[in-house]
Amino acid sequence: MAKESRNGSRGQVQYHCEKVEELPPNEFSRGMRYFNLLKPLMEDPGSTYLIATFSTDSGASVVKKALDAGERKIPEGKWIFDTRVGLNDQGEKVSRLYATYAGVE
Repeated sequence: MAKESRNGSRGQVQYHCEKVEELPPNEFSRGMRYFNLLKPLMEDPGSTYLIATFSTDSGASVVKKALDAGERKIPEGKWIFDTRVGLNDQGEKVSRLYATYAGVE
């Protein structure tokens, strides 16, 4: 349908009149952080990836709990999340979050 552009540069409005079947996900919202991070892992099922390192010893477990409870948007399928506490290169205590895509449920 109709599409009109005002100067077409960043910061300018582009007007559209296009029918969409459903709203796309907001790829840059905070809630999409793990969705976007995990999506590429679906190409390598069964492999475990380090996906985040936290500067606290409980950070990874807090996020794991939220992911397991469905409080964060993640790609569909079966996911396994795990955490480990250890030291970073500077000898500081950190927690790490790992993810494994186990396939379709």
